[in-house]
Amino acid sequence: MALVLLLLTGVAVATAAAQSSPSGQAATVISPEGLNLRSSSTTAGSVLEIIPFDATVAVTGAPTGDYWYPVAYSGSSGWVSGQYLAAGALGPTAARSAVALVPPALHNASVTTPAAGLSAGGAPVVLNAAVPQITNPTGNAGAVYQETVSYYGIDDVTVSGSMMACGAPFDPFNQHGAATNDFGCGTKLLVTAPDGRQVEVVVMDHGGYTAHWMDLTYAAFGLIADRRQGAIQATLKVLPQP
Repeated sequence: MALVLLLLTGVAVATAAAQSSPSGQAATVISPEGLNLRSSSTTAGSVLEIIPFDATVAVTGAPTGDYWYPVAYSGSSGWVSGQYLAAGALGPTAARSAVALVPPALHNASVTTPAAGLSAGGAPVVLNAAVPQITNPTGNAGAVYQETVSYYGIDDVTVSGSMMACGAPFDPFNQHGAATNDFGCGTKLLVTAPDGRQVEVVVMDHGGYTAHWMDLTYAAFGLIADRRQGAIQATLKVLPQP
């Protein structure tokens, strides 16, 4: 997982443009937990069905001002949040490393030149696609890594109160929760965004993640980034463990 320890494996990764997808174009669900198709462009809208990860939808119109997109999927029509969609019909590997459908100015607000782990378009590059369930069980205090960081728990299929892999109930408003397969349960990490904002988190969950991908809770991500970005490239520092 660490940039200093792992080399690029040569896996080709398709990326999506970080821009609004015109009506009639395809888009792909990039939330590992799936995406709610809602009756209206708000989380208050009723859930019509759950669109699975890497499923392709048809964008049927222009997005709202807060980036909800009208889409058609499997005979149903409704609204989905653009922060869980990427432009184009992508495969599973590409979907996990794609850029959400948000304006370029928002997505690249803190990225002026390609950084380590980023392509020229701002999309995260997958390192070492063959990943075991836990790649770094304990971590070494003080070690620094690069990770693509997104969030989960709001407008996806993760249910508040459901049991996480590490044995605690999920709370999207916990400001210190994180999910990744790169570290074991209980690992304490300092997450630093490109603009310097930081949050301390504890690994509380594992799931269907590729290497170098972390989901923060809705609350934790909001402390270091605009949620409309969908994902950022962050620096992780392993903190002394209790």
